[in-house]
Amino acid sequence: MANISNDELQPVNSWLEAVQNSKGYEDKSLLLNLIEQFKANLCNRLPSNPITNLSQRQIHLLLAFFKIGHAKKGGVVSIADFGGGNGYMCDFLRVNNPDIKIIYDVYETTEVAKGYNKFGKELEINFLDIKTFGKKKYDLVIISCTLQYIENWKEVLTTSSRIAENILLMRLPLTEANKHNFFIQHNHTGVYSLSRSSWPITLFSKNLFLKEIQKIFNIVFELTDTEENYIFKDKTFYVNSLLLKTKESY
Repeated sequence: MANISNDELQPVNSWLEAVQNSKGYEDKSLLLNLIEQFKANLCNRLPSNPITNLSQRQIHLLLAFFKIGHAKKGGVVSIADFGGGNGYMCDFLRVNNPDIKIIYDVYETTEVAKGYNKFGKELEINFLDIKTFGKKKYDLVIISCTLQYIENWKEVLTTSSRIAENILLMRLPLTEANKHNFFIQHNHTGVYSLSRSSWPITLFSKNLFLKEIQKIFNIVFELTDTEENYIFKDKTFYVNSLLLKTKESY
């Protein structure tokens, strides 16, 4: 998501209105640009030394991993990264945990998964069609900067609770509003600006969101990432990380 300025968010009345007036994630020019960027960046992947100058996002990821990773017998941890893009978080986890075998599946849109699988085999990451999410069980599901960009986020959380005991939500926009608010996000930077990308985004009401997730999860920790922000009603908000544990009775 990165920092979002006011001029990038166009308010709309509903998710449907946002869908009807944005390009969405299946835009062909965006898909081509993403795959070309993926190919170009492969040579910079797989660093050999642990990263010491950590971002807040990386610290949150490691904290969650330590909560579940080192307790696993045999040193094997399976992770599903829903909407995980090029799988960069796998690189970070592996280089900082060399004694643990990490099985890593990224769930992405159909064409993106095909393209990344074709060119990124040496990464030892499985790029899977997002339509197949829910068919395998994992030790941890990561959903980073994704829930706000999908309409069926409640369904995704419910499915996650059925396939993993631990769920890590990251880069989540939670506001003080009493309702969820919908926007079209227009992207002006990076690879997304090349195709003038736009898509629906929800800025969640924190109160409503927490009530929803606490139906099926216990919150292990809730942290704020002050390195990434957005503007809502002229006030700056920071994104959030939540580590969730599926309730045993669910």
